[in-house]
Amino acid sequence: MGRFWVKLSMNWAGTSKIWNLRRELIGQAYRPRFIPVRFEEGGISVFAFRADHGAPDILPGISRSDQICYIATGAGFLGSSHDYLAKIIQQLNHPGIDDPACTALLRDVDAHLYPR
Repeated sequence: MGRFWVKLSMNWAGTSKIWNLRRELIGQAYRPRFIPVRFEEGGISVFAFRADHGAPDILPGISRSDQICYIATGAGFLGSSHDYLAKIIQQLNHPGIDDPACTALLRDVDAHLYPR
């Protein structure tokens, strides 16, 4: 799955006050980082959440069908997994970033939820 990137011109302390990081920082599964990204126009530092594949909440070896089922049925006090994935895609599409893997996963989750 992709990452959610936001261009920033402030430090970590300022960022944590502005962005709602609750969902990504509930457990120890994601590590917030500023990382360099290069575009044709040049490079910038962006804020990203990188998965910690050593964390107990990350299950990198689960089957595609289990991924679909978990996203289709998962929900917590901050919302559903389906809505979270849809929002990631929406946020990536806003600046023109296409993530075919996320888009295909959402399509498969929707097909699971709403069979024809």
